[in-house]
Amino acid sequence: MTSSTTAGEPTTTDPRDARIAELEAEVAKLRIDLWGARDAAIGATAEVGSSRAKVVELEAHINQLRTELSLRGGHGRRTPGYYVDRVALGVYRRIR
Repeated sequence: MTSSTTAGEPTTTDPRDARIAELEAEVAKLRIDLWGARDAAIGATAEVGSSRAKVVELEAHINQLRTELSLRGGHGRRTPGYYVDRVALGVYRRIR
């Protein structure tokens, strides 16, 4: 089917053309949504990497505290170093 416009040029009113335009608009919207999801995934991956680095740093610190505690001879007694070790382990467990 065709109809005429005010300029005299014929236009088509085919329902398939309207559906194609509708689908193209939906594809454009979904493409933008996909880009946003991709950016969020990249950000989450970077966050995981920095969290893993922090865990390694905390593990090294815990080992250092344990070494200091053993050098002080704090085994078997509840010294201030014992409590530091317990707090460090609690933090480590919460992060893991």
